[in-house]
Order: sequence, then C-alpha cells, then structure tokens
Amino acid sequence: MKPSYDEHLITVYHPYIDYDQELERSVLGICLIDARSYSQVHGILNEDCFFVEGHKVVFRALAEVWEEGWPIDMMVITRKLMSNNVSQIMNNDTAYYVAQLCYHVVNPSHFVFWCHMLRELAARRLMIALTTHRFSGEDVLEGADMIHEQLNRALQIRQTTDWKTTYNAAHELTQHMDAIMTEQHVGVCTGFPTLDDLNGGFRAGQLVVIGARPSAGKSALMGGMALGAAMQGKKVGIISLEMTAKDIFGRMVSRVSEVPFSDIDRYGLTDSEQQIQVTKGITDVGILPIYFSDTSQCTIHDIRAKAEQLKQRYGLDILMLDYLQLVGETDSNRNREQGIAQISRGLKMLAMNLEIPVVALSQLNRASEQRSDKRPNMADLRESGAIEQDADIVMLLHRDWRVGIRQDMMGNSTEHQADLIICKWRNGNPQDIKLRFEPEIMKFSEAA
Repeated sequence: MKPSYDEHLITVYHPYIDYDQELERSVLGICLIDARSYSQVHGILNEDCFFVEGHKVVFRALAEVWEEGWPIDMMVITRKLMSNNVSQIMNNDTAYYVAQLCYHVVNPSHFVFWCHMLRELAARRLMIALTTHRFSGEDVLEGADMIHEQLNRALQIRQTTDWKTTYNAAHELTQHMDAIMTEQHVGVCTGFPTLDDLNGGFRAGQLVVIGARPSAGKSALMGGMALGAAMQGKKVGIISLEMTAKDIFGRMVSRVSEVPFSDIDRYGLTDSEQQIQVTKGITDVGILPIYFSDTSQCTIHDIRAKAEQLKQRYGLDILMLDYLQLVGETDSNRNREQGIAQISRGLKMLAMNLEIPVVALSQLNRASEQRSDKRPNMADLRESGAIEQDADIVMLLHRDWRVGIRQDMMGNSTEHQADLIICKWRNGNPQDIKLRFEPEIMKFSEAA
C-alpha cells in the first residue's frame, strides 16, 4: 500500500507542517454541538482539510450521517464511528475521543472563518506534497494529476456564497441576448449552417457526443467541423487515438483541395493540376490554428493535461476527441461501464473547467443494424448510460448506404446521402439534418 500524503509529510517534513490541531478540534466540536453548522462546513471543507487522522474519520462520519439524513449529535456520531470500526485510531475509546472535541470550542461566532483557515492550511500541506512526493512505482503523470485534483478540491469554494440573485441572473441573460443581437452565433461554429443556427454554435462548457457505427464517417465529420471552426479563427485541439496527425491533416487537405485522399495517401499525384491543388490545400490548411495529439494510449488524466497545456501555450476554443471508447482506464478494478462513466464525466468537467466545448466521437453498438430501418438511437451508444447523462448534445451519424440500403423511398441512390440525427439537445428539440457525403474526399456538407 502506498503511503498517504499525510504519512509522507509526517516522515519528511513534520517540524514544518502547517496544521492546527486545536483549530481542527474546534471546528469538529461546533459541528457536534450545533447540528446546523455542518451545512456550512459541507460547502467549504472535505476530510483532506484535516491533518490529524482521528479528525479525518470524525469528519467522514459527520458527512455520512448528514448525507443519510440523520440528526447530528455526539451520540449519533459516536455510534457511527463504532460501526465504522475506527476505534483503534481513537485509542480504543471512541466516546471519550468525541466528547473531548466538544471541550475545545472557544467562540463559535468565528466558525466560518476557522473553516477557511483549515482549508488554507490544507492547501499549504498539499503544496509541500507537490514538491516532495516521489513517484515510485506509479505513473508520474497520473501521480501528478492526483495531487492536482486534491489541491483543486482544497482550494475550490463551494459554499453557499455561490448563490446568485435574480439581479445577477438578469445581468448574465442580458449579456447573452446582446451577444446574440450583435453576432448571429455565440458559440464555436462548425461550418454546417443548419446545425450552427440551431445551437448558435457549440458553447463553452458543453459536452457534444457524435456517435456512429464503424466506417460511417464520424472522423471525417469531425474533421470537417474542425476545419469549419478553424476557418473562423477558433483554436482547435484534436486528440486522436485512432489516426496519426499526418492522416488527419491529409484528409483535411483532400477536402479543401477536392483531390481524392487515396491519390494523396497511396497512389501519388501524377496530374500537374492535382499537384497544384494539393500544394495550395497544404498551405491553406497549414496556416489554420489546429493542433494535433495522436498518441495511441491516453487516459482522461492525460487528456486533461494535454488540453490545459494547449490552452496555456496557444489558446484553445474547442477540443475534439476521436474516440471515447479508446481512452484508457485509470483503475483496472473498474468494469468497462464504470470506466466509460469516469471518462464521460471527466470530459464534461474538462469542458466546464476550461470553458470550452468538448466534442467526443463514440462508437455505436450493433443493435441498430438489427432493426428494420437500420436507424440508430441514443440507446445504441456503447456503455451509454453515463454518456447520455453527461452530454449536452448527442448526435448520431447514419448512412443508409453503409448498412446495405441502396435506394431511398423516392428511388434515389443513397450512396451520397447521410443523416445527422440530433437525439439530445439540452436547449432545443431533437431533429434530423440531411447531409451529403463525398467519400473520395472525406467531405460532409449540408444537402441542397
């Protein structure tokens, strides 16, 4: 078992650690005496803000009792601690340990201030851990990310002061309406006019999921959206776990130059006009603010680190991921559904924290191909529960041609037909957008 950060600190830097045992006792004592106090603590502290191990387990018991809806008092907390089998931490006298906490309350009117002091001390301890922790036997990036998460938890304010008045909300709404009046789209546009008009562009904090069966063209659709955003000056990050940066760039050049990707990638350019078109395409795409990461192995921690680095170094307006099910697990003990849930939630939190839209491609299962019309629905997303919950927008790409339907109801060939099925849109109504697909140049566009 790895030593905890507290154990590491005690071993290496105990004389210099910033902690206040009396302050910890006073905060816990007030919670035990006045049951209403915990609602304030819940918004400011977590158990990591306490240094003494016994204080940690008492705070954990307070949280459990509060979440279960039981009243908080000395007797209830003592019984909870006994049921948690933590008496050894309390010198085998849980009742006395809890009672002693109540004797250290000095002036409860300063309670909230004390809570903020504890959080500040916790942040300082975590900074020491950040500078002294040795990552032996674990992935360095994952270990650093763990410290980063703990530091954010200690620093992040979640108390009731985040309540906004109707005046605050009115001001935000007015600003939003002004933005709509001055510019048609308030988010990142994709180059697909109907989609952009429906949503006003993909907005900061949104998780957008695009699902499709293999070979339906979801990577080509994402590439087209990336080009559309970049051509309007938006900085686009693409994390691909399936294709190299060279291949993604080549597909974009094929789309812009209208030269078949197979000629660029395999057969070579024998026609001088094609050579001119491709050279111009390379130049046109090459000046766009698009950034690629094409590692084949990546966890949600890696994705967050990459996105933060890109935003700090070049700026970042939208992040695209190809594709969700290829993201690696961070905990081998989780089943696949739990792993996907962690990844999905991580992408949503990334979108909110960096204030950007995140577009994630996702595989669909085979269920749609068993239906008579072959059309997918949201339940076809693999490990779909968490994805459906976390996503603000879910779109499914469908091509009749790919599933063997060669003609539509009017007798027209379906080779170049595609449907973008919007089956979840948090701020609007589900609908379909008709697309045209040109497979030779990997190009989707809106149908005429």
